Amino acid sequence: MPEYPDPAHATMVSRTAYGPVDHEWTANDDAAAHHHGLVELSGVPCYLALYWHSKSRARTVHVGTYKLNLRALAKAGFVQEKPGRKARLRFVRDEDGTIEIRPNDSSPSLPVGTAAFDD
Repeated sequence: MPEYPDPAHATMVSRTAYGPVDHEWTANDDAAAHHHGLVELSGVPCYLALYWHSKSRARTVHVGTYKLNLRALAKAGFVQEKPGRKARLRFVRDEDGTIEIRPNDSSPSLPVGTAAFDD
């Protein structure tokens, strides 16, 4: 199993045990297999705890707690800058359970973790 996120992307995203976090998000796998929201672009770094929930499997898994550099992610094309010094951050779960930061379905993605419900 590969290490997520790749240490080569540590200037943009890395795992952390830092707390408290700025944001705690829980994605609903049964709804759309993605979760997105607006975050302050000026929040550097931004600390986010990400959970993935599946009602059909009756489980919620902790994907990871991350230290995000939203400006660097925006510059690399992984988040969308929005008016009002905001950024749209979107996480997607692929069929193999890999969680990625991806602004839309036609954009490149940045794998950051996994959400496996079958183990």
